[in-house]
Amino acid sequence: MKSPSGLRSRPRAIRLYEARGLLAPARESDNGYRSFSESDALRLQTISALRAVGFGLEQIKSMIDKLDRGDSATVHHDLELQRMAVAAKWVEGKYAIDMLDELIGRLEAKGRLDAADCSS
Repeated sequence: MKSPSGLRSRPRAIRLYEARGLLAPARESDNGYRSFSESDALRLQTISALRAVGFGLEQIKSMIDKLDRGDSATVHHDLELQRMAVAAKWVEGKYAIDMLDELIGRLEAKGRLDAADCSS
């Protein structure tokens, strides 16, 4: 298989994307290997980026279909919604880290944790 240059997608992932209809690279006539065009490489980059920010394959397929139809406004909206979801998770994670830091500080200061330490 001729891999798109500069991309780090594994062959297994590429086969999955192909099976799910996200990617359709041409096949070499003499050996059947995949042959990636520049367009395929850009699509693979898009898929990888969307996976990295938490989109599932069905969501990605829908977004790529919308982009192919020129519906960038809906994709923009989908990206904004995902950004809000990631930001909310980040806030929750930040709160948990702050609480853990507080508990660690109390444990280090007193050598133990009391019920009162865990109620704030």
